[in-house]
Amino acid sequence: MPTVRDLGSGVMAQGVLSRGLIGGHWSNQNASSADDFRAHSPRFQGDIFDRNLALVEALRGIAQAQMPMLDSER
Repeated sequence: MPTVRDLGSGVMAQGVLSRGLIGGHWSNQNASSADDFRAHSPRFQGDIFDRNLALVEALRGIAQAQMPMLDSER
């Protein structure tokens, strides 16, 4: 990460984005079906899922502070 900062670059969490977690698609009310691969992934189960959702909300707050117009797109 120091090199990324030195270069003024960023890191994209593509795997998490592609699975819909950071994109805001998933919630406690919107669980995956049994035939969805996410149903078998620890990041989408139990306490880990709850912690990940809390992190997503924290990221949403950071994004909102940086780009207030994002809230109008929800």
